[in-house]
Amino acid sequence: MNDADPPTLVFLHFLGGSSNTWRYTIDHLPPSTRCLVIDLPGFGAASALPGGSVSAMADEVIATIGRTVRGRWVLVGHSMGAKIATVIARAAEHGAEALSGLSHIILLAGSPPAPEPMSEESRAEMRGWFQGSADESMAQARRYIANNIADSLDPSAHQAAVADILRTNRAAWVAWLDSGSRENWAARIGTLRTPALIIAGAADADLGAEAQRTLMAPHFTHHRLITLAATGHLIPLEQPAALARLIEDHADLPHNNNTIDAAYRALIASDRVSTHTRAALLARTLPAAEASPFNDQQTRTLHAVIARVIPPAVAPPNLATTIAASFAAPRGWRFAALPPDTEAWSMALDTLNHRANHRWNTMFIALSPAQQDTMLTELAAGDTNAAPASLDASQMRLWFEDFRAAAVRAYMAHPATLARIGYSGIAYGGDGDHKPGFHPIGLDVVEPWEPKPRAPHAPAGQGA
Repeated sequence: MNDADPPTLVFLHFLGGSSNTWRYTIDHLPPSTRCLVIDLPGFGAASALPGGSVSAMADEVIATIGRTVRGRWVLVGHSMGAKIATVIARAAEHGAEALSGLSHIILLAGSPPAPEPMSEESRAEMRGWFQGSADESMAQARRYIANNIADSLDPSAHQAAVADILRTNRAAWVAWLDSGSRENWAARIGTLRTPALIIAGAADADLGAEAQRTLMAPHFTHHRLITLAATGHLIPLEQPAALARLIEDHADLPHNNNTIDAAYRALIASDRVSTHTRAALLARTLPAAEASPFNDQQTRTLHAVIARVIPPAVAPPNLATTIAASFAAPRGWRFAALPPDTEAWSMALDTLNHRANHRWNTMFIALSPAQQDTMLTELAAGDTNAAPASLDASQMRLWFEDFRAAAVRAYMAHPATLARIGYSGIAYGGDGDHKPGFHPIGLDVVEPWEPKPRAPHAPAGQGA
């Protein structure tokens, strides 16, 4: 797979939509963009199928991707399609062969992995639709659209959306309302490292910015949340041009910024690098073998704090596990005012959540990046106005100092970072008696074999 190649975009539609939903957005993408638009079971060209569970629909999509997509690809899911997209992303991160190449995910007004927040009154009303006359069904389709947009749609888009809704298999419609939207995948999805762009409509009552911030964003280590003004739930139909620009920007991110480029891999493999150094460098690229001492909530909080210290666009994907694994053996020192390392870090991560809940009535991972930065800035200053918790303000200040040192140390030691800055100190010698070393030495003097630093990357993906 060539990371420089443009990706294939894989689109999953909303409840009542179809592959046709995306044509208005695709019209605004560059003509050379490769797109795979999928009709989920029970919808569009697949309306003869009765629909099914979230896992059944995800399996259908996975099979289609496996047959069709080669190289890098980006997953785009809207509403119902977004929930299915998170299941597919989890399968990809678990190593499903058919899904190799997933680089980014884009979620629009996503139904979250947890049960979808929908009033029982709305659920019951929608469940009763499309059983009467053609005129009644037409009116219900139009009402469904009107309830989910901020303003009027382009007439052709409105007409096409109504047609899609009317050809939906009612069994699939009911299956989603009765079971699919209620399925709880939160624990199974856990925290995903695939870089995510999460888009919400400001006028979306049920799945707007707040729902995305609290129910969807916490599942992603690296995410950016964008709210579109004057937009409801049907983002691809309401804002196709703006959506196309966002997709293009996110899909074109240099996703290999946290990987080791070919030239630096060749340097590591060369006889200038000793066997011991090579093994140590490559070990830093692997998932930690040691079990994490932190529970799931603490691990998510750890990922969130790392994202505010090390820009996600350049952070190695195993940074959190590397830091967690560093406590497998005693480090030989600690601040005297803090408990032993594992205990102190567990207490500190819990304290962040206690203080976030006291101040904003939510977990640290659900805070906006600005709120997280406010908390951490106050932490570094030894703020004394925070809510009492397991560690006091002075202890939290010391812990955050220790955290920043550990995060930066793990980041700078990773070969991807060494490659990015063009660090050649690993290649001072090899295994033999003769060490090639360095010859001309001076300010800005670089030998031909030395790696060139890569251009710095602006941390645009840290959040919004």
